[in-house]
Parts: sequence; structure tokens; C-alpha cells
Amino acid sequence: MPSSGEKKRLSSDTLTAVGIIIPVEWDDRGNPTAVAIATYNEKEYLIDLGNETGKRLHAAIHEKVEVKGVLGKKTRKRRILTVEAFKRL
Repeated sequence: MPSSGEKKRLSSDTLTAVGIIIPVEWDDRGNPTAVAIATYNEKEYLIDLGNETGKRLHAAIHEKVEVKGVLGKKTRKRRILTVEAFKRL
């Protein structure tokens, strides 16, 4: 596991990161509609909520996690991370 939350690239598009799940967008009622992982080296990756693993991370707001996934294109000044696996720390 990477120390101090630093990310470790497993291949050109694969990433393992440790950090906190944070909300980054909200609906009119104040409910989070998008989340990101904020790493300890001040990087943020927007979580793709299009798969079941990403949707489960939405319920882990404010929790420390280790995520493994594939980096996608950049949007809203953040890279999109499609999460393949995660664990709460």
C-alpha cells in the first residue's frame, strides 16, 4: 500500500490511491451528487458513479479509503477514476 496517501501507478492508466471520499457537487436539497477521492498529496480524482463499485463509494463520504481503478479523461479540472475495488481503512 502506498505510504502517506501517495498514488502508485500500476500501468499507464491504472492507479492505487489512499485518501478521503469528499462530495464535490450537490443537488438543490444539499445532497451530494458527485464525489471524489482527495489524496494526501493534494490530488483529487472524480469518482465515476457509472458502475456498482463507484456507487458504493458514494456512501463512503468522509471515510478514509484505498481505491484501485483506471484513470480516464479530465473533466471539471479533475481526472475521472473508474474504481475497480476499494477498501475502507
